[in-house]
Amino acid sequence: MEVKMQYVVDLEDIPTEALILLPPSDWDEEYLVIRRCLEEGNIPKALQTIDKARRQIYQIDRRLVDIQSILGGYLEVKTQASKPARQQDINLEDAPELFGIMHPSEEESK
Repeated sequence: MEVKMQYVVDLEDIPTEALILLPPSDWDEEYLVIRRCLEEGNIPKALQTIDKARRQIYQIDRRLVDIQSILGGYLEVKTQASKPARQQDINLEDAPELFGIMHPSEEESK
């Protein structure tokens, strides 16, 4: 059964945490075994090793998807934090409905 986990770290620690989550590329050995089995004609062993490598690659891919999501959110927060706060000038005469304000001429007509 697969479950999602989450935990809290300081914003500046996210790249370090992503590095810790980065899985090792440990299917290189299987790749060499597959090549050797195919060269020797040992198809059953090649199939068995291919299955093992695919499972490892799947685990790596799942972890990389998580890291990609984490770093995407991190970059978005950092980008937003680096932008100056946008200040908007609102002319109350142009947009009284924003604040439920009526112009004096509107009050007189009621």
